[in-house]
Amino acid sequence: MKTIRIDVFSHNVKVYGFSYRGKEALLDYCRGMAQYGLSKVAHNRFVRVMLRVFAASTADRSEFRFQKSQLEDLLRHLNFHGFTSTEIEINVREVLPGVPADMRMHKHILLRDYQVPIVEFLVFPAPVKVVTLQTGKGKTLCALKACAEIGKRTFLVIKGMYVEKWVSDVREAYQLKAGELIVVRGSAQLKDLMALAEAGELDCKFIICTNKTLYNYLEDYEKFKKDITTLGFPFMPEEFFEKLGVGVRLIDEVHQDFHLNFRLDLYTNVETTINLSATLESDDPFMNRMYEVAFPMKSRFQGAVYDKYIAVKALVYAMNNPNKIRWKAKGRGSYSHIMFEESLMKDKALLARYLEMITIVVENSYIVKREDGQKMLIFAASVQLCGIIAEHLASKWPSLAINRYVSEDNYEVLLSSDIAVSTLKSAGTAVDIPGLMICLMTDALGSKQGNSQALGRLRVLKDWPGITPEFLYLVCRDIPKHIEYHERKVENFSDKVLSHKTLTMNYRL
Repeated sequence: MKTIRIDVFSHNVKVYGFSYRGKEALLDYCRGMAQYGLSKVAHNRFVRVMLRVFAASTADRSEFRFQKSQLEDLLRHLNFHGFTSTEIEINVREVLPGVPADMRMHKHILLRDYQVPIVEFLVFPAPVKVVTLQTGKGKTLCALKACAEIGKRTFLVIKGMYVEKWVSDVREAYQLKAGELIVVRGSAQLKDLMALAEAGELDCKFIICTNKTLYNYLEDYEKFKKDITTLGFPFMPEEFFEKLGVGVRLIDEVHQDFHLNFRLDLYTNVETTINLSATLESDDPFMNRMYEVAFPMKSRFQGAVYDKYIAVKALVYAMNNPNKIRWKAKGRGSYSHIMFEESLMKDKALLARYLEMITIVVENSYIVKREDGQKMLIFAASVQLCGIIAEHLASKWPSLAINRYVSEDNYEVLLSSDIAVSTLKSAGTAVDIPGLMICLMTDALGSKQGNSQALGRLRVLKDWPGITPEFLYLVCRDIPKHIEYHERKVENFSDKVLSHKTLTMNYRL
C-alpha cells in the first residue's frame, strides 16, 4: 500500500498523500533545512529562533516541497523513519517545451572571446545553469545571448529596483516590437498575465516580473491551496511556467533574496533555468550548504578567469574618545555600523569632523584628479547619513552633480551623478555606473559577499585606459571590529585586486 506520494518536477519534488507518521518524518527533515538566528524578545534581550526554512509546505502541512537534488537524501530519510520503497509512489511529471520566441539581437552586439564558452554552457540543454562571473565581464549580455540562441519564451525574475535597468538592457539587446516585452509588477498585473495565458492570448517573447510579486503568489497558494482560484489566479504555481509557455526562467543576482529564489525553485517546472551572480560565497556555512543544494557544482560555469584591475586602499583614522560612540547592536553585543552612524549623527561636533574627513578624502582622491565623465560612488550604512553626506559635499562643489541615491530614487539619478552617495543595498549590487573611477566605503563591513559586491561596482575604465580605478574604505584604528573587518578584506581581496595598501591618515575625530 502506498502511503506517501512524490511528484518529481524539473527543479523540485512535491510530497503529499501521507499520514500523521509521514508528516512527522517530513517535519523532521525540514528541521535540517532551517536557518537560525537571534530575535529580540524584550529590551536588550534576544533568543535563538528559527528564522526561515529552505523548504516549502502548505499551511495545513498536507504538502511539502524540496529541491530535486534532495530526492535521494529525502528517500533515505523516509527509509530511516520506517517507510519502505513499496510504501512510496514516485511519479515523474512531464516538462513541456516553451513557446518558440525569435529574439534577434542587434547586429552591433558582439561577444568577447571569453564570453563564447559561457554562452555555450548556458545554451547546452540542462535544467539548472549558474554563472558566477566577475562584475563588468558581461553576465547580462551572456544570458541574453543564450536566451536568444535557445529561442524560447523567457521569464526574468528580479528585485523591483532593477526593473528599469533590465528593461533598458533587453531593449538594447533585442529587436523587439511593441508588446513583445511585458513587465509585471504586483498581483493585479500577474493575474492579467495568467488570464491571457489561460485564454490562449499571451503573445510575447520576454517577461520581466518582480520577485516580490511571485513571493506573494506563492504565499497565497500555501495558505489557500486550490482555493487560490477564487482570488483570481487561474492556475497553481506548479503549473505557472508551463501555462505561460516559458522555456527559460532567468534570475539575476540570485544570491540576493536567496531564500525567496530557493522557494521559487520549489514550484518551478521548466526546461531550463539560468541563474546569475557575481559571487556565491558566504561567511555562513549554512548558506554555502544551501547554495550547494540549489546549485550543485556541476551546474556552475567553471571556466571564468578573474581580471585584476582595481587598486585598494584602507584609510585609517583615529578617534579621541571612542567611548562616546555606540556601535554595538542593542542586546547582542555585535558590531552595528547603523548604530555607529546613529551615534555619530547625535553629536554635531563629531559629525562635522567626520564630514570634514570625508571631504578631504573626496578632494584628494577624486576632485583633484577628475576629468569630465569620471565619477565617484560613496557608500554609507543609513539613508539618513547618505543624505547628509550628499548635501555636505554638494555645498563644497556646487558645480558638480552630487546626489543621494537610494531604492526609491530614480535609477537615472545614480547614472547622472558625478558623485553619488548610496547604501550597499541600493547600489552595492547589479548597477553599472559608466566612468566610475573611485568608490569609497565608509561602512565597516565584514561580509565577504557584501565586500566583493561593493568592490565589483568598479569596472575597467575603457575611456581612460591609463587610469586605475580605486576602492577606498575607512578604518577606525580605535574600534576593534574595524580592524578585524579590515583584515578580512585583505584576505578576501588578495586574489581579486592589483594592490592593497594601508594608509594612515593624519586625522583624528
